[in-house]
Amino acid sequence: MNDEDVTKILGQVVPDAPSPDAWAGAAVRRARRRRIGGVAAVVALALVAVPMGAMMFNRPLVAGPAESTGEVTGDVMILGSADAPELCLGAIRESYPPQCGGPALKGDFRWEQVEFEEANGVRWTNSTYTVRGHYDPDDGDSGSFTLTAPPVVAPLVQEPAGLDFPQLCDDPYADGGDPGAGGEAPDGSEALHAAAAKLPVVTMYVSDGSSNFNVLVQGAADEAFRALRAVWKGGLCVQSSDAPTEARRMEVLGAVMAALPDGQLVTADAGGMKPEVNVHVVIITPEIEAAVRKAAKDVPVTLTAVFNPVGPDTPTQTPSTDPTAPVTPPASDLPTTDPDSPTSSDSTLTLRTLRGTARILQKEGELPRLCVREAWEATEPFSCEGPTLKGDVNWDEIPHTTDQGVLVSDGHYTVTGTYDPTDGDPGSLTLDGPPVFAGQPGVEFERYSTLCAEKSDTWRDDPRWPTIVIAPDPEGHIPLPDPQGWVCSRLTGAVADDKLDAILDALPTIRDPRIVGYSRDGNDLVVKVLAADDKLMDMVYAVVEETGMPVVVRTALTPPGENDTTIVAPSR
Repeated sequence: MNDEDVTKILGQVVPDAPSPDAWAGAAVRRARRRRIGGVAAVVALALVAVPMGAMMFNRPLVAGPAESTGEVTGDVMILGSADAPELCLGAIRESYPPQCGGPALKGDFRWEQVEFEEANGVRWTNSTYTVRGHYDPDDGDSGSFTLTAPPVVAPLVQEPAGLDFPQLCDDPYADGGDPGAGGEAPDGSEALHAAAAKLPVVTMYVSDGSSNFNVLVQGAADEAFRALRAVWKGGLCVQSSDAPTEARRMEVLGAVMAALPDGQLVTADAGGMKPEVNVHVVIITPEIEAAVRKAAKDVPVTLTAVFNPVGPDTPTQTPSTDPTAPVTPPASDLPTTDPDSPTSSDSTLTLRTLRGTARILQKEGELPRLCVREAWEATEPFSCEGPTLKGDVNWDEIPHTTDQGVLVSDGHYTVTGTYDPTDGDPGSLTLDGPPVFAGQPGVEFERYSTLCAEKSDTWRDDPRWPTIVIAPDPEGHIPLPDPQGWVCSRLTGAVADDKLDAILDALPTIRDPRIVGYSRDGNDLVVKVLAADDKLMDMVYAVVEETGMPVVVRTALTPPGENDTTIVAPSR
């Protein structure tokens, strides 16, 4: 990448007239399955979401560079003509049909393997698909990707909580400030922007959404405060920071981008609330890693890639047994076993009787489906995901609406049947009987910390408490005399952002298709799964024990008579 390319891209990333109260939104992709967004009030910085496979150079790497001839995998959208499909890398232009660019898709690919739309001779997927194969950057203008397995629908990544913009001081109107002063005043924010441009600013943002400016600077905060207060009478907080300045990060960003081979850069920015450079490339090779490390010098850089090496735990991608459904991998309920082990056979699969309640959907030419995960945003027709239903589903007996050939039940229904996790993604339920009307669901209880705040003589007997299990430590399960009190001691303490962030980081990395989503409120973290088994619970035990924070596990499919909610607490 030459200097002209860097200048052009930086001109697209950085606004011509930077403003600290301008909100830099994360790019919104068409893929409804991977909606990760965020906004920040920053100075001349574009903020993007960081996907999996990240490498932070100021701490141990969490993803290694890919071998140039190795098998890789990544989550992408697919676009192209009937005969020339491509993988979409980077931003997607919201035209109709949409536009994007990327390597040519080769190998055994058929459009019938994916769900797609078509207009003006262009086909595209609205869902993100996991592809697995070999990437050749030198094959054609944008390279090529040769499949070694069919593409499968990518697992859902939950939208994270919004960014936090803390107020950095107790009194933002100290030393001559005026609560009535704002951006429309004669001494408005333009003068503040100009004064800040002369300072070693690390980052700058508003904490109240309008006029309370918070500034991190290198060096003496008092001197910077006086310089800014002289031109700005509104809210103002200034603190000192040792992090690299915005100007330094922009300098490093340009150097890093110039060091990358042609065609490898997907997105890049100089950070926002987190003062580090973010670079997203097509693939991380040892040469690319070394070049980025050399160009970054003392500035923290997060390096991520679209394609990452296939590891020993990467699920095998195989087509669905239902020829009318998209090609999908088997769920990971089957434990990994030694081929020579006497238990390594079809007998390792345990079919279980499970029960779930949700709306029912059926598309034309497909089996009905239990909607355990609904679309993030309103769609026409309604869209959802969940196990297929085999057996007695009679739409004549189920009140429903029909839109563009899609049938959706008006209410929620309870179904019971034999769950087969290997029958498509995410498995199938062979029903024991017809669906039973369950009405409309109530609000799910997710803040168990409120039970701790409502303590009385009988608070431990509150029926809203689910089963509490203690994660095993190396010595095995440790019994606790007061499990509710133990959980409350963790839920009602100071919000452990670092520990909960570690849990949220760990869960998507497992890439388990059974994880439906999760929600977080303070220290209350609820992980929603399709169906729990020993392998999945071992994963939860590990992150709970490592972080010392409890996690609520709620299952969409549960054995009849059992609670669908469990609190997993650390043993220490």
